[in-house]
Amino acid sequence: MRRNAMIRGIAGAMAMLLLLPGCGGHEETPPEPTPTPTMRLLIPEEHSTPPAADPTPEPTPEAPADTVPPVITGMQNLTVEAGGTVSYRTGVSAVDDVDGTVPVSIDTSYVDLTTPGEYPVVYSAVDAAGNKAEEVILLTVVEPEPTTEPDPVEDQVYAMIDEILPTIINDSMTQREKAKAIFDYIVYHMWYNIVPTDNWAEAALYALKNQKGDCTHYWALSKAMLGRAGIPTLDVERIGGNSSHSWVLADVGDEAGWYHFDPCPHPEGFPIDCFLLREDEVYAYTLNLNLYSSYYQSYYTWDIENCPVKVAGADLVDQVPMPTLPPPTPTPEPTPEPPAETEPPAETETPTETEPPAESEAPAETEAPAETETPAETEAPAAPGEPEETEVPTETAAPAETETPAETEAPAETETPAEPEAPEQTETPAEPEAPEQTETPTEPEAPENEPPADPGTSDPETPPAEG
Repeated sequence: MRRNAMIRGIAGAMAMLLLLPGCGGHEETPPEPTPTPTMRLLIPEEHSTPPAADPTPEPTPEAPADTVPPVITGMQNLTVEAGGTVSYRTGVSAVDDVDGTVPVSIDTSYVDLTTPGEYPVVYSAVDAAGNKAEEVILLTVVEPEPTTEPDPVEDQVYAMIDEILPTIINDSMTQREKAKAIFDYIVYHMWYNIVPTDNWAEAALYALKNQKGDCTHYWALSKAMLGRAGIPTLDVERIGGNSSHSWVLADVGDEAGWYHFDPCPHPEGFPIDCFLLREDEVYAYTLNLNLYSSYYQSYYTWDIENCPVKVAGADLVDQVPMPTLPPPTPTPEPTPEPPAETEPPAETETPTETEPPAESEAPAETEAPAETETPAETEAPAAPGEPEETEVPTETAAPAETETPAETEAPAETETPAEPEAPEQTETPAEPEAPEQTETPTEPEAPENEPPADPGTSDPETPPAEG
């Protein structure tokens, strides 16, 4: 205890010496400040949160391997004349789904531009992953077209048209208005006349100089004038039918397509103004004309299936109704013809009293008088009637000279009437001479059995023969 007390005393003395700086000539270091005790807030364990742990970084996923090659676009088959040049790269590009636009390589090692033929051209493109795309086109090398010298006929046609167009069209007009002006000019400055020709330029020149021609000339002039006015045309020709026909399709900038243009006159009784007509309109006209005319068949029938342009109204053809003929009008019954005037002379055949001479049929060998039947034809003027009957004996009196005159004197008794003199005037016409050519009828043959009856029986038949 005493020892502990002594130790504490010594420690206190030493502390005092330390507190007295400067004493004894020694500097003493100041005592270190005692740290201020910190106060800690005791938090119940249930309300305390453990310190957050550092997040572990997730591994970045690896990009999928690029296996898609680029896509090459814009290439197409080409055609070039031998000795010419080709632009292989125009419009061609390659795009990759990862690398974007990539360069295109062109292999033309197989091509010979000096020799006509077909050659492959290989296009290729490679992306960064090494994926390669290839496309092959066909290059056709053709013989160069021979150079044609200017046609003086065409030059003359265009020179004349260039003088006409400024008088009927101007730059302020639409294409349709210009086409209408040209259509009207052709219609009012030409008339239809068939003039054979094969060359379109010659046909157009003839139409311009003579203002006439057939459908070929109308077609040629339409083609030349529309083309010179800047309106594209396409030649059209009829298929089938009984005759040929030509016209043009014209493009006036309408979205509906090309229209029919035909200023040529149409068949009489079937008029139509064929200025920029649609296909369904000309089709309906053709059906109607087929129904009413056996000659003008297939008027506007043409090879539309192989037409390289869009034709207005082609999709409406199926909606065109079929035409029908109107009910036929009843034909009036023919009026009966009046009885033939030659019947009364038939009654004059009764004077067969002259048949007694028939007993002398022995001289029937003189059938030559039968050829002189021409007097019977003079009975056409049947107005005298009975006197004509007496005329037969008078004219037969001449042949009677060759026969037995005594037998013919009996009919001569009938000559006493002076009436035969009037028929003698009718004998003056040369009518009997003309029928001599018509002696071919076999009328004389039937009367061979009855020679005297020939004049009477032949009378009614001869007028029709003359007519």
